[in-house]
Amino acid sequence: MFLINYREYARFVARGALRPAGPLLTRQGVRAGDYYPQPMRAFTYRGALQCMPQNVSSLVVYYNGRLFSEAGIDPPEAGWTWEDFARTARELTRGDVHGVGIEPSLIRAAPFVWANGGEITGSPDAPTRLTLDTPPAREALEFLLGLRDAGPGKEELAAQDLETRFAAGKLGMLLSPRRETPMMREVKGLEFDVAPLPRGPSAAGILRSDGYCVARTWENTAAAARFIAFAVARQGQTLTRARRPYSALTDVGGQVRRVPRPGAGARALPGLPGRRARHPGHAGASALAGGRGGGGGGADPGLP
Repeated sequence: MFLINYREYARFVARGALRPAGPLLTRQGVRAGDYYPQPMRAFTYRGALQCMPQNVSSLVVYYNGRLFSEAGIDPPEAGWTWEDFARTARELTRGDVHGVGIEPSLIRAAPFVWANGGEITGSPDAPTRLTLDTPPAREALEFLLGLRDAGPGKEELAAQDLETRFAAGKLGMLLSPRRETPMMREVKGLEFDVAPLPRGPSAAGILRSDGYCVARTWENTAAAARFIAFAVARQGQTLTRARRPYSALTDVGGQVRRVPRPGAGARALPGLPGRRARHPGHAGASALAGGRGGGGGGADPGLP
C-alpha cells in the first residue's frame, strides 16, 4: 500500500499493478458521496476507483502581506486579472525582493493556457501530443515569459529556491498548491495569505490530489482496506490535517481556515481517458466559480 499523486498512478494502472480500491472500501462502509467528487473522478479508471483520495488541493497565489503593505499595494481580490497580477509583480520588485515566483513547469502553465482558451494536448481524453504551439497556448506562455523581469534569475534560484525565498521575505508572490501552508505557518514573522489565480479571458485552476493505492501483489487486502478506511474517515483525516491541510472528506476539508477551497475551474492534467476534473468553489474567492472546467462526467467509482 502506498500514497501517490493522481498524476503518477497511470503507470501503475497500465502495468496492472494496482488492485482497485473501490470494491475493497465498499466492504468497509466507505461512501463516495462523503468525498469531493473531483479527486474521486481523477482516481477512477474504466468505472473503478483505483486509489482512494486522501487530500485535495489546487494552485493558489501565496502573497507576503508585509511586502504588499510596504509597496502600498492592496491585497489581491477575487476576480483580479492577468493584468493586475503582472502589474503587482512588477511593483513588488525592488532591491533584493522579486515580485513573483513561478516554477517553470507544465503544471504551473496549464491553468493559464486553459484560461486563455487553449489546451495542453490534442485530446484531453486520449493525449498523444502537446498543443502548446496553438495561438491561445502561445499567448498564455508569452504572458508568463513576460514576467521574467519580476522573478529571480538562475543564479538567485541556485542559491535559494522559490519556497525558501518566499519564507525569507524576498518574494512577494508564489504560485504553489496548499502543501506549502504548514511549513509557512511555522516561519516566525512571515505574514502571508492566499488568493485565487488571476483570471484571463476565463478562470481556470489545476487539481492536486494524493490517494492511497493497494498493490495487486499485496496479499492482506482486508488489512489494507481497513487502514485506508480509517485514514480517510473523520478521525484519520483530522490527524493528518496539520500536514495535509485540505482533506478529501468534505466535512473535514470544509473546516480548514486561511486556505481557500479549490476553485471550480480546477482541472486534472490529462493522463488516463476521462480524467478531467473540476473542484468545489473557492471559499471567499468566487471568481473561480463557474470558471473553465472539463466537466468530463466521470464513471461511478465503485463506491455507494
